[in-house]
Amino acid sequence: MKTKTSLIALLCALFLGLGSTAAHAQNETATPGYLYWGYCDYKSPIYSSYGVGFTPDALGTRVLGIWARFSRSQVQAKKGCSVVGVRVAMQRQLNHAKVQLMEKIPGEVLREKTVDLNPGWNEVMFDEPLAIDALSGLYFGYSYDWSSLVSENDSDVAAADGNKNAPGDAFLYNFDGEIPMSAAKTYGAVRLQLIVTGPDESINNYCSVSQLKHDGARSADKTVGVSFVVTNDGANEIKDLEALVVVDGTTVKTEALTTSIAPMQSRRLTVKGINLNEGQELRLQIRKINGYRRIPSPIATITAGKILDKGFKRLVLLEQFSTEECSSCPDGHKEVERILEEEGFAADVAWVIHHDGFTADEYTLPEQKILYNLFGPDDETRSVFAPAISLDRTGSSLGLGNGVYVYPAHKIILYSEDNVSLFSEAAERPAVLTVELSEEMDVQTRDLSLSVSGEVIPEYIDPANLYMNILIVEDDVKADRQAGNKGQEWWHHGLVRKFVTDPYGDQLTVDASNRYTYTTKLNIPEEWSAANLRVVAFVAKKFSQWDSSQVYNTAETRIKAFESVETLPAEQYALYTQNGAICVTGNATVQEVYAMSGARVANQGLAAGIYVARILSANGTAFVKVQVR
Repeated sequence: MKTKTSLIALLCALFLGLGSTAAHAQNETATPGYLYWGYCDYKSPIYSSYGVGFTPDALGTRVLGIWARFSRSQVQAKKGCSVVGVRVAMQRQLNHAKVQLMEKIPGEVLREKTVDLNPGWNEVMFDEPLAIDALSGLYFGYSYDWSSLVSENDSDVAAADGNKNAPGDAFLYNFDGEIPMSAAKTYGAVRLQLIVTGPDESINNYCSVSQLKHDGARSADKTVGVSFVVTNDGANEIKDLEALVVVDGTTVKTEALTTSIAPMQSRRLTVKGINLNEGQELRLQIRKINGYRRIPSPIATITAGKILDKGFKRLVLLEQFSTEECSSCPDGHKEVERILEEEGFAADVAWVIHHDGFTADEYTLPEQKILYNLFGPDDETRSVFAPAISLDRTGSSLGLGNGVYVYPAHKIILYSEDNVSLFSEAAERPAVLTVELSEEMDVQTRDLSLSVSGEVIPEYIDPANLYMNILIVEDDVKADRQAGNKGQEWWHHGLVRKFVTDPYGDQLTVDASNRYTYTTKLNIPEEWSAANLRVVAFVAKKFSQWDSSQVYNTAETRIKAFESVETLPAEQYALYTQNGAICVTGNATVQEVYAMSGARVANQGLAAGIYVARILSANGTAFVKVQVR
């Protein structure tokens, strides 16, 4: 979905801004031996940029130049270095653009190459390198006229990173070779980087530090951990770092960190055991990179926020928005799977999927409409979409992604390093209450009894605004169709079947011992596979607006009577074990039971272990693996 950005008065009649563009994600890597040097970050522009440009009518017969500039002191610091090319990111296709290097504008073109620039990152290599340390400054960028545009609707070609704190030289533009003007305060840094080669001391062992934060609760020794993101801005791999933690001007810890960060890549690192109090200045300084002392040192500084004396382990409520009509949703779903499995967050979240946010399908529930509040204020600026995710119904405070993560529900950016930061932020947020969930099901009547209780830290919670929420979700539900999956089979995960509580939550009462309890009962329909069901219970503020519906903590459980069964999603029956026997629901029977040795055994008094049951149903015979506990 496209959204216009707010422009400064000088540009408002001409420049166009876009929030997102539909295209394939790119996982960028550096060419070994080259330093990529610019003001912007290294992210793929397809999902993390503003598109900027002029319509053909606005451009007329003029030639537009898009530039960044390094000053005399910046280029002279790269002693012995040469520019061999320019790395250019495009939001849309731009044909026969002139990629150029200039010492001054107006002035002589020092290097030039005419190329077609594709959406995403492009490496444009010059025929000859340009030595730069003797120059008085260096402009690098590209120029084009209206004939380079694919169409009037594809005029927002340039990519910018949205960092409004970028210096003025980070995004410049001009017409017909005139003196450039800055657009950095509106769009951030234009996505341009010089490709530089040179001596090791000039291109290796560079890094930057960002996203400094501290734990929200103290550990048993009353200290906290601090974490930060290190980005490799050099041409070589970073294998070890020396980090200094400074509190109110005093170095409180020096830590040697072993890591592996490839060029243009980032990694979050942690230093434990820091004595820190709310309001103190916390500074993280990287003093050495691969044993090399870099001056000035990369530094990040924050003021310490609230630190709890006690906190509980948090299970994050991950709510995804997806429907069978959404062609982008399979890629979004796979990206969530990648984050959970490859990045190691699977044990930290309870994952549920609301079939809403796009065109409704047969699984959409009417209660889900209230969740639109997670996408922002209820006015003309709010955009509801899929795929999207929400983590604990809480917006991010990290300042990432040009502000797109401020609202609790936000887009899923494929292969973005922001994803790890967002999931880490949610998982590391201390919980101020526990959620203890138990269930008991009568497998014959399919009546399910639920009990939830927990402990509360009262000084951090308003007891009058504490609400229980329970969802029933089903895994492994075969889809009749799924747009965007190229005709392949699709199985729904975490499908929200039922809001057990009021969608706004059921109010809880905290007793004198700082505990709460909640019980309820429901019946599970036959068409839901009980073996594939999960109960997800979470305690939150009463659901209202996007900035006041935060989840305090979550618990989930499968139904014990069915948890040991190898499930058959397509069958209309489910197995369970009871008193040492294997039983089956629905219009099916257990014909035979075999031990793993292959020996047939009586279906009674079975010892704990794994067995294979032969089941006869209307669909024929199936063999199912069952664990008896």
